[in-house]
Amino acid sequence: MNIFGIQLVITTALSTNIQNGCQSIKSTNVCAPWSSNDLYIDTITLSKVYSHPKQSIFSVDDWEKHVLETTSGGPIQQSMWRNWVQCSGYKGEHIQYHRSYVCLTDIFVLSTRCNSHQLNITPLCSDSCNHYGNALQSMITNRDICPPVSNSHIKPDIDKRRSVLLQATSSCRQLSHMNFFDSNSTCMNGVQSDYESCGFGGHVNLGANFCTQNPNTSCCNHLVKDTRQEANAGLISMFQRTMMIWEVPSQQQSDDTTQNIQFFSSPLFFIGLVSVGIIIIGIVGIVIFHKPVKPKSKKLTQSRASIDSINERVKEMIKEFIPGNQYLALYDYEKVLEDELDLFIGDILIVNTMNDDGWGDSHNMTRKTKGKVCLSFLEPL
Repeated sequence: MNIFGIQLVITTALSTNIQNGCQSIKSTNVCAPWSSNDLYIDTITLSKVYSHPKQSIFSVDDWEKHVLETTSGGPIQQSMWRNWVQCSGYKGEHIQYHRSYVCLTDIFVLSTRCNSHQLNITPLCSDSCNHYGNALQSMITNRDICPPVSNSHIKPDIDKRRSVLLQATSSCRQLSHMNFFDSNSTCMNGVQSDYESCGFGGHVNLGANFCTQNPNTSCCNHLVKDTRQEANAGLISMFQRTMMIWEVPSQQQSDDTTQNIQFFSSPLFFIGLVSVGIIIIGIVGIVIFHKPVKPKSKKLTQSRASIDSINERVKEMIKEFIPGNQYLALYDYEKVLEDELDLFIGDILIVNTMNDDGWGDSHNMTRKTKGKVCLSFLEPL
């Protein structure tokens, strides 16, 4: 069962006479920075909510592994959504801020009895809840992804679950105003991995791609700020290394006495200092005033002639190819033939067919385009 069924199972789970099962999450990272507080999870309740024939949650490590697997995209997350809400067209794409919502419900709803003491926790921002709700609504209302349920035996349950998902925005906001949270505190844009990637579970490239298309989104400001801080840190480190090289004392020795003449007093030092200053000012100017632009294609080309021209990695990918799998674009590519696809680094594609030459028919989910693409430009998700 998925965490979105909490409204259906929480009453039963918490009515059981539970005497133990509260485990601290300080040793975990998946829900940081919340995990740095004095918080616990109720492993007994969570094992019932996450019940699965092959997996039960008994420890905090099991729980962290399960949260990572079901919020990182890919086959496990794909299977979860296909089973729980019958979204047969879902391919395991990342759902924005899904991890933050899972942490929110697991810690502050399903583990309420373990965290009954008053806490002043930083709440989740409303913008994050909005993005999460919008992502779910786009998926649930898409008939290609979540087609109508024809089985009359399961239809009522599936329809009820989908209805719960469509209320995710308001549900998320209400949870963020529980008494655990400090109403006077500045909110946070998701747990740490979501904060670093605009809600994509630590996949910074997906967050950057999202910000290219939605530059005015608040979480994109964090990505730009963090990038500039890294650049400035690199400049400081470069300056320190440069000064260590140039700060070599020059010595001259007279007939009677030895005088230590520091390099700081030599003309060469001032010339070097001015040169370094000009370089640093130029780089800082580029970092501060640079405006992101759409990346130009590297105009990569690939022959369709023969499998012999494909490297060993691509040969293995062809052998293991499964129609409908997701791939990540590793390079920019400007199409040469009319039936090919333009690619940009970070694009998400679904490849439906594959030929022996390494080219196949695909659907660029990011650009909403279709055409042929070569596996040598891609990496499976």
